[in-house]
Amino acid sequence: MVDNSFQPMDFGEVFANTFTVIRRTFSRAGIIVFLLLLGGGLFFAWSNMNYVEGSYNVLSKFVGVDLKTDLKAAQEMQGQFFAVLGPFLLGVILFLLLTLVAQSIATVASWEGVNNYPVEIGPLMRRSLGKMFFYNLLQSIALGLVIVIIYAIAGIVAFAAGSAGSISPATVVAFVLAFLVILVIVLLTMFRLQEVDVDERGPFRSLGSSIRLFMTNKWRAAGPILAFAFAFGAISILLSVLMVGDTSGMMGMSSSSGKDLEAQVAALAHAKSMMTWKYFLPKAFIDAFGYLFLFNLITVVYTDLRIRRGDYVRSEQLEAWERDV
Repeated sequence: MVDNSFQPMDFGEVFANTFTVIRRTFSRAGIIVFLLLLGGGLFFAWSNMNYVEGSYNVLSKFVGVDLKTDLKAAQEMQGQFFAVLGPFLLGVILFLLLTLVAQSIATVASWEGVNNYPVEIGPLMRRSLGKMFFYNLLQSIALGLVIVIIYAIAGIVAFAAGSAGSISPATVVAFVLAFLVILVIVLLTMFRLQEVDVDERGPFRSLGSSIRLFMTNKWRAAGPILAFAFAFGAISILLSVLMVGDTSGMMGMSSSSGKDLEAQVAALAHAKSMMTWKYFLPKAFIDAFGYLFLFNLITVVYTDLRIRRGDYVRSEQLEAWERDV
């Protein structure tokens, strides 16, 4: 049993205690998590800019070419496009791996911060980068496959409804429902790494125990996470608009994918003018702080739920929150 001075927290205390946990751990572990997230964000930015620039260069060469009759030109374009796609996928993979490493470290460090234990880098790294990272990778792949399947089903439903290639009510309903199902799955399993670290559960038992803990108090579990997600999303959108102005060109890039080459090249040119380091560098810093806060917030919510479930007995001898405030 962990000796813990937490009491059940109200909504405001959850966020206040999250800042306390970050303050306790930032100088040793938090800065490492932040730099990993920042590095991942910069890799992701580079991959996006490289992809847009490369796609623009490839497609602009074939404007005016009838690709339906000129098979040689069509094959050449496909080959050049796949050459552009390689670095993009590399950047995405690096971003995902660095994020998983950062999440594993943050999970272990935030539990030390919750209990006001001293953060020792050596033991923390061994706990984070051993089975914790392996389980995180395994679970992320499994959940990723589930997400792909759900969106594939939504696409099939939209296609069967005769809405392929257009934004129709059937398409909107299918993908909104898919998003809501995925959101529920993410919320139900968000305590999986805490269960691995705190109770030393395996990759699949931790998923089950995360779901059971979430169901003990669904609104206490989901409320702070959703509130932070909506607030952070709104801030990100606002800052994006302030930094680059009208961002509709980025959406236009994807919406033009089914149109002729001229439309695609025009959309890519618009997106290319906005997707620069002026946009991505501040975004990478903001996102890194956001994910750092989210990983710590999940641990604080996890602790609150376990206290409410009666897993920890309040210690009158150890006042962890008060002794360094």
